[in-house]
Amino acid sequence: MKLFQSWTGNGLITRKDFNNRKSLLNGIFKYAVLNEFIPYNPISSIPCNDLKFKMPTAKKKAYTIEERNALLAYLETLEPDAYILAIILAFHGIFRIGEIKALEWDEKDENQVLIRHQLIEQRVLKDDMTLSHPHRILKDPKGNPCYSIRTEYLSSKGLAILRKMKALNPNGEFLFMYKGRPLTTATFNRRLKKYCKEVGIPYLSSHKIRFTGSSMLYNSGVKPIDIQPL
Repeated sequence: MKLFQSWTGNGLITRKDFNNRKSLLNGIFKYAVLNEFIPYNPISSIPCNDLKFKMPTAKKKAYTIEERNALLAYLETLEPDAYILAIILAFHGIFRIGEIKALEWDEKDENQVLIRHQLIEQRVLKDDMTLSHPHRILKDPKGNPCYSIRTEYLSSKGLAILRKMKALNPNGEFLFMYKGRPLTTATFNRRLKKYCKEVGIPYLSSHKIRFTGSSMLYNSGVKPIDIQPL
């Protein structure tokens, strides 16, 4: 408890920062319990209701319509490759980047895309306490299992992106592949940052594109309960 109080003081860190630290400690103690170094995990018994937290800094959570349109217009002028097309597609749906990386699609599906996997880069903590090189694994989509495996329907512009990518990569393991290899999140975001700078708009990460799509639906009158499954 003294450690927690030294972290938070009279509002030194945000609740999110505190929870990140607490989660790390919780994982360490769980590991210690499982390996019988200690008899129980003390973290769960420490009351945190009286701790004081700093208010989080307001952050921009989505691209504006004007920024989205400017970026898409610029991307349309470039020679298309898998990363450019993936960024454009992200703005035409409510996808996680890992879901786009794992996307499979056939012409007969037309404007339907089935989201059933995400492709992530994962590191493993080795015995010497260093991290392994990242390796790619397929996982179920993140989130509520009732919603995460889902079908999304694309506009005609989104469908055109799928067809362009299929023409570039007709026989790939995944639809979006660059030079025969799956996309990486780091390169996706690096490209996105580069293009935002060239257009002159603030850069927001790939996950903020998801917020942009859901915000557009909400502002168009779609009810949150109908946006949630996406």
